[in-house]
Amino acid sequence: MDGIIINEKDISNILYSNIRNEKHRYTRIKGYRRHIIKLLYLFLAGGTRVDISKKRESILNFVPDKFYNLDGLSSQFNIINSKYAATNRWMILIEILLTAAFLIRRINIQKFLLNTSRKILVILMRKHNLEYMICAHPDLLCSFIGFVFKKTDRKVITIQHGIYQLSSYEILWFEKCLCSHIVVWGQLFKDLYVAQGVDSAKVMIGAACLTHKEDNGIHSQDEVKTIKPVIIGQQLNKVSNSVFTSYNSFISKLIQFYIEKDIGLNYRPHPRENIKDTLTEENIKNLIILENIDQAEFISRYNIFYSVISTLLVETFLNRKLSYQMSVEIDEFKYDEYRNYTGIPFIYESDISNHLNVASYSFAYDTRYVNLTKSYRQYNQDCIRQSILISNIGNT
Repeated sequence: MDGIIINEKDISNILYSNIRNEKHRYTRIKGYRRHIIKLLYLFLAGGTRVDISKKRESILNFVPDKFYNLDGLSSQFNIINSKYAATNRWMILIEILLTAAFLIRRINIQKFLLNTSRKILVILMRKHNLEYMICAHPDLLCSFIGFVFKKTDRKVITIQHGIYQLSSYEILWFEKCLCSHIVVWGQLFKDLYVAQGVDSAKVMIGAACLTHKEDNGIHSQDEVKTIKPVIIGQQLNKVSNSVFTSYNSFISKLIQFYIEKDIGLNYRPHPRENIKDTLTEENIKNLIILENIDQAEFISRYNIFYSVISTLLVETFLNRKLSYQMSVEIDEFKYDEYRNYTGIPFIYESDISNHLNVASYSFAYDTRYVNLTKSYRQYNQDCIRQSILISNIGNT
């Protein structure tokens, strides 16, 4: 026996602590119903074997390669990337059981499914010498693994995966109760965690995983010769239904603004966005919808960007592209005005007619908001290495 007891409070935290409200839960339910069908297919199709040296400890890494490169740790640890969880038959089974537990809201069934998942995971942990897990925003699988790792004195590290809203972000149960270390993108985000009760020693300032141009100054409006505007889409409807009206009203006026200039307005949907749920039929008809465009090409091709709270908007700004934050009402949800930390203007519908009529555009930003370095992947790898070393010292 592993000695782990999963009670009702643990079940609630593992399954639902990332859910903001009832609307968000309903959106997750729809997504998980589709996802569990895919998981069942993958499980029945069989999985892959993973050859791992049992002489070294293993790091289970769920973070995309763009955040850091763990090659520098491969001589000391087995690096097991997310492909393992996506293709290993027993990991797939664990995710099936967890997804079923989320969808079936009967506590006795949930307890059975999570305890079965726990038994499978403990076997895998021992077989592959799993000692560390690194993830960004935790999904069901990461939340569960983090819980079991914490209960068995293994280490969990999380890294900031985007721009969090300083005015409204609530620290997750996963971050506060399970993580041994948290890597954030700047001092202001560390302050956010500490203010909500996280031990300052657990929060490390890494590097923002954002491409950027190093010069930091003023951009003359005259430099924009050919206007190529684009909206960066988001799944705001997963938080609130009411955002549909204000979001589309703003976009309609922006479309009209560019029609009068005989310029087409582009729209790049969020990877998980269904534009039939987020845009009106009229706006879909009048926008140029972009599909399957590489992010580097996207930033290079266009020169005026709009969004509400997209991390990508901050990245386009840091690449010295004219970027504007759209003012959209989202019920009582408070979001940051990026102009408080960067030179990104915050524009209302009433500003649209003259928002481009400025003599200059500032590309200054608060270095406490985003810690920037060209070698951010190496910088973050060093943070991960340091957090592991600190964890090992704590165990000696």
